[in-house]
Amino acid sequence: MANTYITNSRNCNQCGATFHVTTKHRTKRFCSHSCWAKSRKGASAANWKGGRSFHKVGYVRLRIPDHPRACHGYVLEHIVIAEQMLGRPLHDTEVVHHRDHNKSNNSPENLEILTESEHKSLHMKERHSARLGLK
Repeated sequence: MANTYITNSRNCNQCGATFHVTTKHRTKRFCSHSCWAKSRKGASAANWKGGRSFHKVGYVRLRIPDHPRACHGYVLEHIVIAEQMLGRPLHDTEVVHHRDHNKSNNSPENLEILTESEHKSLHMKERHSARLGLK
């Protein structure tokens, strides 16, 4: 005797398309593998933390794919905060300095916008003072 399965119609949880499921696959919630994969990305993913993550060197990253400085959809949080403080995008020659050297402390009071040369000069002075034991 051949196996016969009862077929029921369902709506895909991702796209809403109608598809048929058999009693053998009655827990199926998606019409295709691509819909299943889409359901596991971004805010729908089980591991989603609001688009905020940490870069391996300590900077906080935000998921803002359409930001001009975004790399793979992420932009560094201190850049976003500095741009909000200025009310404009940073120029290519401007960098954001963390006054307390804590890369994850992105409070506006801790951030300073400098030119590249000012930033290098500041760090050179700090290194020189540290070598002399002045700091």
